[in-house]
Amino acid sequence: IIGNDNSLLGGLLGVLVLLATNHMVVSFLYRHPTLDRKVEGEPVVLVSHGRIIESNLARELITIDELRAAIHRQGLDDFADVEKAILETSGTITVFARHPTPQEAVDEALSDRLNRLDRSLARLLELLEAKSPDARKDLA
Repeated sequence: IIGNDNSLLGGLLGVLVLLATNHMVVSFLYRHPTLDRKVEGEPVVLVSHGRIIESNLARELITIDELRAAIHRQGLDDFADVEKAILETSGTITVFARHPTPQEAVDEALSDRLNRLDRSLARLLELLEAKSPDARKDLA
């Protein structure tokens, strides 16, 4: 941009030219969203309902290991936990978790089962105590 000029003024001039050019391009693309979509591209779905869309991975040159790392950064362990993963135009991968995740569903089922067992045990203790008031002491 500035040729052989290594002076401070030449550097500042180069910076100003780059900033002005960037501003003009961004402003132009802002006023022309159709062209902006062609230049920037569209978001690409990489995972849908826990299934990897391998053709989209190949087209975007993303490996399964890179995708796995992205979902791990979002706190998910497996692709089955992912409702949708999208490669944004900025290059970031946005991950949406399934609700509930398979692990959350298992945890909830176990919690429900433990609560039912707890209520059953409490009822059995009530019945036992009604039959013999000293029975609770014998269990301790």
